[in-house]
Amino acid sequence: MTFMNTRNARTAAEVNARKTLARQRGEIYLEVAERYRAAGDEANAHATAIAGLRLAAGPFYLAVRDKLQDFLPTVPSAA
Repeated sequence: MTFMNTRNARTAAEVNARKTLARQRGEIYLEVAERYRAAGDEANAHATAIAGLRLAAGPFYLAVRDKLQDFLPTVPSAA
């Protein structure tokens, strides 16, 4: 019984760590994209936001994915 509780606790800790890393990674991509946009580099801002969206495929990224999707229309796509 103790082994099972330890395993469940470790699994819960791993899930929480993944959630935290996922959120941080998405926020970093969003921050970098915003910096590119502020610097007038629309092509890199758009590319960075797209890359962030590609990484935001899991369920732990929902809030960041929404922010990135809201950000994309504010930057003209590079043609």
